[in-house]
Amino acid sequence: PGLGTKVIDRIIETRRYRRLRLEDVGRLCHSVAKVRPFIIAEGWSPGALTDKAGLRQAITRSCEQLSLF
Repeated sequence: PGLGTKVIDRIIETRRYRRLRLEDVGRLCHSVAKVRPFIIAEGWSPGALTDKAGLRQAITRSCEQLSLF
């Protein structure tokens, strides 16, 4: 969620030369908040974020049923 193919290509290219920190990932993608529970970076581990009860609501958009008439 939140990482496109261009960002992934940049991450792979950068990892060939050095380890990435969370700040580096933040420079490569637009929203680090969405991907933070799913990545492990130098000096960062998701820890309790993956066990959070509201994780699905935090990363998905809210939807609304529209009326037809």
